[in-house]
Amino acid sequence: MKRTINFYKDDSNYIFKESDEKLIEISITEKILNGLDLYNTFFNDYNIEDSFEIVDKTSDDDKKNDKMCNAIYIKVKELFSNIENSLKLELKQKADTKE
Repeated sequence: MKRTINFYKDDSNYIFKESDEKLIEISITEKILNGLDLYNTFFNDYNIEDSFEIVDKTSDDDKKNDKMCNAIYIKVKELFSNIENSLKLELKQKADTKE
């Protein structure tokens, strides 16, 4: 199943939403992403057929006024990709072992 995760910014947080539900928030001042929360929210029930699309919904003004906005988006998108690739490899190896 493909999941589309939208990246937004408000006055105090970078926000990752699916549909209208806030899933993860990163404080603009602290810039700390809790890895366990990320894993439990997105990857706990991950299947080999699953995939994510991370879509930047921030405005040009957001990016212009907050130099970290684009960097946070790029790093989290990269993190998702790395986790997905690792999980797919692990799940494929487990499936191959069972055969």
